[in-house]
Amino acid sequence: MLDHEKAEKAFREEGLFPKAELVASFKGYMEYVATEDETGISEAMREKRLELCQRFLEKLQACHLPTQVEPRWFYEYDFEDTSIELNLCRATELEWRDGGLTMTSEVEFTLICVECEMLSVEEFAKLYGVTPVTVRQWIRRGKLRTARKMGGEWVIPELADKPERGYEPAWYVMKEPGAISVEEYPFAEYSTMILIDQDKDNKDLFHVRFVNKDKKMHQVLDLGRKDTEALERALIATGKTTQAGRVQYVPEKIVEE
Repeated sequence: MLDHEKAEKAFREEGLFPKAELVASFKGYMEYVATEDETGISEAMREKRLELCQRFLEKLQACHLPTQVEPRWFYEYDFEDTSIELNLCRATELEWRDGGLTMTSEVEFTLICVECEMLSVEEFAKLYGVTPVTVRQWIRRGKLRTARKMGGEWVIPELADKPERGYEPAWYVMKEPGAISVEEYPFAEYSTMILIDQDKDNKDLFHVRFVNKDKKMHQVLDLGRKDTEALERALIATGKTTQAGRVQYVPEKIVEE
């Protein structure tokens, strides 16, 4: 079998096309979330995520969705920072590489969107048994990356978890090209993604990557801890970024009777 034939075959085997596959896959994801050993998230976040999943599942089951038969069209569910979405997607590139499928796709339509609740600093602090001062420190240090400013006050989506100790790599995706403008960092305006990693040897040094795939731009800037925290705080405050690494879970295709 030729590589392009392998890629097409794998796409049909791995993608979600009829509603029955979609529902079975999402139920599998909910079971995954409910399994403590598998997820590594706090109990408070697990409870909130499962509540949102149940609301999404009810909407999904109530919808009439046609089976996708057009070449390269498929369904996909994603966790955004504040919601779960059902998207109709189109694969633009399929490749068979290193014994597996590599795919580039685009979201054509968002069919379902279920939003989570937004919590005040005080509500989030109560949920995790800490003080509001601690939550504000997390925000100031860029550790609550899905926090947003609304009416001059910080709010945090209930899907956000209590930050872990130490630094977690950041991957900011711009919701719209050119939507971000941070005066001290002019490359931010032209980036579609900003990635931040901590140096392995020097914990006070951070590598910031300004990326624009369309323009083939990849600029690297090294910053200290205070400047990195200030940059992350500025990006978060805009409300125009989302975190990469969305959740998607597609178990073996088991269609319920």
